[in-house]
Amino acid sequence: MGTVRIRLYRVRKGRGYWEPTARMKTAGFRLTALGPDGPEAWGKAERLNAAWDKARRNDTRAATFEPDTLGWLFEQYRHTGVWRTKEPRTREEWELAWRTIGPVFGDVLVAKINFPACDAFYTELGKTFSLHGKHRVFKIFRALMEVAIAFQLIGENPTHRIANSAPKGRSAIWYETEVAALRDKALDMGFHGLSVAIAVCYDTAMAPVDVRLLTLAMQRRQDRDVYFETARAKTDRDVIATISPETQSLLQRYLDGLAFVLPSDQPFIRNRSGHTYSKDTLGDDFRTVRATVFPGDTRRMMDLRRTANVEAMVGGAEPSQMSAKLSNTLSQSNSIYDTYTPRRLEAVKQADKARKRGKKSLGAGGIAKTLKAELENKSRTFPTPAPASESELPSGGHRARDRKAR
Repeated sequence: MGTVRIRLYRVRKGRGYWEPTARMKTAGFRLTALGPDGPEAWGKAERLNAAWDKARRNDTRAATFEPDTLGWLFEQYRHTGVWRTKEPRTREEWELAWRTIGPVFGDVLVAKINFPACDAFYTELGKTFSLHGKHRVFKIFRALMEVAIAFQLIGENPTHRIANSAPKGRSAIWYETEVAALRDKALDMGFHGLSVAIAVCYDTAMAPVDVRLLTLAMQRRQDRDVYFETARAKTDRDVIATISPETQSLLQRYLDGLAFVLPSDQPFIRNRSGHTYSKDTLGDDFRTVRATVFPGDTRRMMDLRRTANVEAMVGGAEPSQMSAKLSNTLSQSNSIYDTYTPRRLEAVKQADKARKRGKKSLGAGGIAKTLKAELENKSRTFPTPAPASESELPSGGHRARDRKAR
């Protein structure tokens, strides 16, 4: 029996175990024996991970804070209209940062939070988080102290005396031939769902989190065009996600190879155990494939979205076309843009055409030429037929087939 990579899943002497972290144990989760390593144990581990994810989302911080403390302020702020108008992703970022801020300052009177306390907190963040993580947490902390000024609990923000250095923004992109290499190697290694995810990410310019949540119920057809109507998880803005004929073919081969009938309302991107990908497992499998094709490379799956943007710019796409493709806006006036320049399939298709021109320009680089020659020497045809995978519905009913598992 091979192994699969499932978060917190471990195998000892042929038996599977789910091993929660220390933090998870404080929330009531315990080490769980799952039986013999195999699809049944994998399914149990996935369900335990889902239970933990749900527990984190539903954490309401039952603690009661005294008036005028930072914890009390945060609770009051979460009941304001300003909070309700924040984008879902922004609220999630605040909630996540509070898990670090709350244990330190939750019970402290806001008026007692001075510069030395803020400076010590910033220093400790650097010992625990990356530069990016430290910047994000302290940014929220600083914004919360601004809320304290609005609530007239303090007159000056003590965090303003601390320079919160922002990490350098990412600029990495993938070349078309590199994406093809990743996609094909994923197929070769048995990561059929990941191969489809890479192809869809590249075609649609969507973030990985949005791609792994796509369902067949979202699929639409217009003449020869196939696309998905969905929304971005980060902003909840509508998306028209077009895919190429090659990706359509790859997707159909993948679906035909599944060992179960996939419900149309469930995500179709599955890992090798037949379950839906989580954020962590999708990234883990992508890094495994990347290390095989491009050893030492640090580019990420999320960089495919930036790649699409660069290709469209190089290809001469109009700002409105790029905005439609990426589901962004031309300005901060979202309502005006949505009213007078609605996202139409035609605008997205024009951006796709510009990307084709951009790919040719970017492909003139030496690295792209070298990769293209290597791929052509393999005399491979795309897409590679996807063999049937050993899969199962999350609800049970194992229908495993013999195959090579990781």
